[in-house]
Amino acid sequence: MTQAQARAGAIMASIETESTAGSESRNLDDPIRFVDLEREIAEALEQLPTAHGGHTARTLFKQSMHRVVLLVLKAGSVMPEHRADGESSLFVISGRIAVDVGDRRHELSRGGLLGLAFGIPHAVTAHEDAVILLTLSNVR
Repeated sequence: MTQAQARAGAIMASIETESTAGSESRNLDDPIRFVDLEREIAEALEQLPTAHGGHTARTLFKQSMHRVVLLVLKAGSVMPEHRADGESSLFVISGRIAVDVGDRRHELSRGGLLGLAFGIPHAVTAHEDAVILLTLSNVR
């Protein structure tokens, strides 16, 4: 087991999950898609040391108006101010981040959830390595 796989296992152990799905789907737009989140986190953590800009993003699920993206940010990395293509939420699976919205800073750690309406400019800073589940709805 690699160090990234061990970290992913520890992260997922802290979140109680059960699945009745049989096998993982590889098509992002399948109407029903099972994702092994622990495996996705482990793979993203393995890529993090060489990630451009200090972060990786993996789309896990993609429908016409809804997307789920796994973000992994290296400590100290910054995603400069940007606007999402839809209504969004950031759920912190592990680590600590700050989300700057205008002149307000939102500090999030494991279990923290922040929702943003469409088009709100924001920036993200990782205080430590962080694993985040980004959900986009009503994607335009």
